[in-house]
Amino acid sequence: MNQLAINPNERIRILESDNSMMRDRLIILNQGLIESHKKLTQELNILASELKEVRSEISELKTLANNLLQDMAQFAKKDQVKTLEKYINLWNPLHFTTEQDVLRIIQEKRGVKHRSSSKAKNK
Repeated sequence: MNQLAINPNERIRILESDNSMMRDRLIILNQGLIESHKKLTQELNILASELKEVRSEISELKTLANNLLQDMAQFAKKDQVKTLEKYINLWNPLHFTTEQDVLRIIQEKRGVKHRSSSKAKNK
């Protein structure tokens, strides 16, 4: 009954007031949504550029990995290294003699012969 007692002008004023509050709330809500949309758009742009960089880096890494695989294909295999190791151990280059070593050994042997023959003559 109380609502019926209110005159029509008063009701219109109350409805206009409610309408004005709703409009203000809607404007605030829209502003918040617009700001959120701007932030999300900026973040999406940043993510898109970072994704582009990551894809570029992945592409570079793939190229590098392919180059490494090609280089590794040219490396000696384990059995080839073992074969080389066997030959090196067989030849043992540390025991090779130089020409001076051979000449010195010959001179030492000649000196021993001359000394032993001269000792035999002196007896």
